[in-house]
Amino acid sequence: MWRRGHLWPVTRLACLWLLTLACLAADTPAWIWGPTPQPNELRHFRKLLILPEKIRRATLTVACDNGAVVSLNDQAIGRNDTWSVPSTWNVARVLVPGENLLAVVARNQDGAAGLLARLEWAGADGTQHVVVSDATWETSSDGAGNWVSATELGPHGIPPWGNVLVARQATRAGQLQVLPGFSVELLRSAETGEGSWVALAFDPKGRIILSPQGTEPLQRVTLAGGKVQGIESLNLPVRGAMGLLWAFDSLYVNGRGTNGLALYRLRDTRKTRDALEEDHYDSVVAVRRWSGDGGEHGPHGVVAGPDGKIYAVCGNFVDVPQDLAPGSPVRNYADDLVLPRMEDGNGFGRGRKPPGGFVLRMNPDGTQPEIFSAGQRNVYDIAFNDDGELFAFDSDMEWDWGLPWYRPIRVLHCFAGADHGFREGSGKWPEHYPDSMPSVLNVGIGSPTGVTAGRGAQFPERYQRALYMMDWAYGRILAVHLKARGSSYGADYETLVKGRPLSVTDLGVGPDGALYFITGGRGTQSGLYRVTYTGGETITPAGRSADTADASVRARRRSLERWEREEAPDAVAEIWPELGSTDLATHFVARVALERQAVDGWRGRALAESNVVAGLTALLALARTGTDSDQRALLKALGRWPM
Repeated sequence: MWRRGHLWPVTRLACLWLLTLACLAADTPAWIWGPTPQPNELRHFRKLLILPEKIRRATLTVACDNGAVVSLNDQAIGRNDTWSVPSTWNVARVLVPGENLLAVVARNQDGAAGLLARLEWAGADGTQHVVVSDATWETSSDGAGNWVSATELGPHGIPPWGNVLVARQATRAGQLQVLPGFSVELLRSAETGEGSWVALAFDPKGRIILSPQGTEPLQRVTLAGGKVQGIESLNLPVRGAMGLLWAFDSLYVNGRGTNGLALYRLRDTRKTRDALEEDHYDSVVAVRRWSGDGGEHGPHGVVAGPDGKIYAVCGNFVDVPQDLAPGSPVRNYADDLVLPRMEDGNGFGRGRKPPGGFVLRMNPDGTQPEIFSAGQRNVYDIAFNDDGELFAFDSDMEWDWGLPWYRPIRVLHCFAGADHGFREGSGKWPEHYPDSMPSVLNVGIGSPTGVTAGRGAQFPERYQRALYMMDWAYGRILAVHLKARGSSYGADYETLVKGRPLSVTDLGVGPDGALYFITGGRGTQSGLYRVTYTGGETITPAGRSADTADASVRARRRSLERWEREEAPDAVAEIWPELGSTDLATHFVARVALERQAVDGWRGRALAESNVVAGLTALLALARTGTDSDQRALLKALGRWPM
């Protein structure tokens, strides 16, 4: 039996607890809808907000079963298409002091229907405020009239939706497998409004620029001592980049902006050479516009070449530019099939013509574009090794598993003029075709994403010279070790980092010599990680490639590459001896270079050539560049050699 003196503290405690529950309830959104959910129903919602002061920051989160389009003060904000993955937007720039109207057009396909919303904002003094979906919202079936109070279906967390707003965390570093001598740490999990990261680049101050896959703004991460000191959103008119690069005093962003799908060049025109005075980008120019699909088979990674050019890789749904420079190395591409190709059974890529995915080389201002290499499926990223040679990690087509034309994910050497033989459907060239450059390494099944070179990493020399290639599907980062093989390469690999889940998307070596990588894509949780070497081997910076045995062979191949880009009277005399080269890549380049020269200058020599390898190669070049009138003589010449 409590005495009266003890009753007040207990009563006061109960009142405080009830007040706390009330505050929590006020901050907890409810799932709302109209009176009775109907199949294929379209329903309008609105909420009038009165804001007394200037907004410092504001974040709006919406989830809708089955989808919603959101606007604020008659400005389109975005859409949510998956209730289990809420959409979040930074809306501070849209809100104004006084009245603000938040409007949502929601749809229900069938079954359960519900809308969940939460707006968090802070005033000039930093005080936090929250507005949530509840019965104070109004709803209408047509958005024109008959507005009624929304029906609360229950608080966030109820079935069948569950805790969709619970903050997600990237996979902990302790759950990851890493090679002996290396360690990995999770620096930061992406928070609400930061999106799902798919590309990164380092700026001159050593900060990381991150691009989400969706409509969220680019993020800039400041590091100190290998730790995240801060992250900020960049208010730029370019979003959704799958390729970022800092080079030539510019930030290149391969995404969508005011000029549509394009490679944008961002610069601070008021900066000095030593520091960014204003520390922002006031010039945004589309240096290369893309046509075709802008999705996951669209324009991707961008790198700076040792020749002072920009190299951008495009997936197989990007159209070849119409303004190619006359010196474009890849020219004579076609299906080259006796029988019509069978298109993909699901229609994926149906009707897309050669050359498939390609690497476009151009000046820093986007002029003089050339197809540098082609015949890839959907390369996401590319990188140069220590020898100045370009490499890619190409995807497979999982629907082709078990079919004769299936090709695994593979490492490609993308030298000038290389065609790796990708064609849609059944039209893919086998690697033994003489005009298809085979892979450096076949890996297996997976989903390739980011690629970078180990240059500058504080790793043992073997790992400084490695290329790092990511597999999104199987959550792994491969250390690919190249082995010079004539003027091209072979390779083997080992897994540096592996985890489940670990949706790896991009990576790069930081100024501190650590390897930084990100996860994300398709709405998955993003994280920023740092890989360092903690073993006992020396980490002295490696010089240029120590492999000099094949340097002269590479130099010969590169010398021939100039004839891929220009026609000259004395070119055939230099090219011809290499048509019979035992070095596969040199042999390949010699044929491409011959195809660039006027056919009338070498047709007769091709038909009369007695060396089997050189003769067959020259006849292949004639078949690819000649006319119908050459067919009879070409077939007769082929009969000279037994098959």
